[in-house]
Amino acid sequence: MIRHQLIPDDSEDDPPYGEDDSVYPSYDEEMIARAPILHPGTWRFGQDEHLETSGPFAVNFRGDNMKVWSILHAMLSNTGAWQHVKKFTAGQNGRQAWRTLQTHYFGSDKIDLMANAILTALKNLHYSGDRANFTFDKYCTAHVEQHNQHAALQEYGIKALEERDKIMHFQQGIKDPTFEPVRSSIIVGKTDGKFQDFDSVMTTYMTFKRAQTSLAPTSRVSAVSTKSDGRRGGAKRDDAEARKRGLPPQAEIDKCTHIVKKLLSSYCCPAEF
Repeated sequence: MIRHQLIPDDSEDDPPYGEDDSVYPSYDEEMIARAPILHPGTWRFGQDEHLETSGPFAVNFRGDNMKVWSILHAMLSNTGAWQHVKKFTAGQNGRQAWRTLQTHYFGSDKIDLMANAILTALKNLHYSGDRANFTFDKYCTAHVEQHNQHAALQEYGIKALEERDKIMHFQQGIKDPTFEPVRSSIIVGKTDGKFQDFDSVMTTYMTFKRAQTSLAPTSRVSAVSTKSDGRRGGAKRDDAEARKRGLPPQAEIDKCTHIVKKLLSSYCCPAEF
């Protein structure tokens, strides 16, 4: 991980990892936040860009800087964006390569476009009932995915999505009228201080949908035909029963078009009769 800030935060009010109220989840995170990039005492206000390119740099930083270059080269040297950082090859300046690539991929204009694309995607998500490849669960998941993508842009200066906006996009996209009772209960609940966050609203809808699915009646369609013309399989079962009782199959009877009053030795209808 590369630290955005050139100068580490060495505030005395910043407890180290392991102590109460520490903001660091691990020793590694603390080392990244505190590791010096410049020689101590060389930072000057308003000189960040000059110091980023010229230093003077701390001894340990130089080795780490080359490691970052090797990692970036292995991952991105075959992409078109690498042309923008080739100028740092001689010094294997990993930090400058990283900062250049960050601007290329996450410059302010591109970040704004990404944020707007996420908002457009949220507005275009609709649910009118379960389809073959799109269920209500997938509708909910699609909203959460867009929220996560938007949250990842906050470190680049994008303002976080308001909970009310998340809820608005979610409910406006539901076009299935069977959810009207849920919508009404949420409106009533808000007056009591409930349903102020997206997760509570989504969970209420999902609970209603699952209860609705479990109560839905199952329909059964009989595939057995009562016809005896031999076309559906029901006639075959009739024929089997007829043979058990010593009767001719229905198909044989249907072939007889001329009946005479005469004792026959078999159940056929010869043409000469």
